[in-house]
Amino acid sequence: MKRSVVVMGFMGSGKSTAGRLLAQTLGTAFHDLDELIEASQKKTISRIFAENGEAFFRNLETEQLKEWLEDSEEGVLALGGGTPLREQNREVLKQSGALCVYLKVNPETVVERLMNDQTRPLLAGCADEAEKLEKVRTLLSARESVYESAAGLVVETDGKTPEAVAEVIAEAIAEANRLSGEREVRW
Repeated sequence: MKRSVVVMGFMGSGKSTAGRLLAQTLGTAFHDLDELIEASQKKTISRIFAENGEAFFRNLETEQLKEWLEDSEEGVLALGGGTPLREQNREVLKQSGALCVYLKVNPETVVERLMNDQTRPLLAGCADEAEKLEKVRTLLSARESVYESAAGLVVETDGKTPEAVAEVIAEAIAEANRLSGEREVRW
């Protein structure tokens, strides 16, 4: 049986950072879906968006997600913020048996974390903090129910360090194993 953990959430929720720490804790490999796409295309996500558009990028995302879930025996995968929005991706995740963890974050925290980040295509063109906050609120509001429906575990990240987030996930996995009678931490 595959033992994969998939970390999802809005941009700036800490998916990659907490995911790396979780993989270390679990003693397994970490992969970031955006990094896998960038490596396969030999260009940045921002450049893919600019040159080919969002629809092209979303197709690459689905293709790479399927490939990782089919080829990886175990590990932690951080998704892009928009990956779970596509119904096909949610179905692939559901069928994979991976533990899907939603890192929940409030809009103010996102803006604070991404204030000086110029690499987020969906926030490009925002003139100031107020405009970024409004855009984040709108996007997050539209996505939150999708993230929650796809998740087997929801972890609030506001006010937590990435280490604390990874620890919460690892503890939830250990508790689930304990309840199922497993003697060692498995996921």
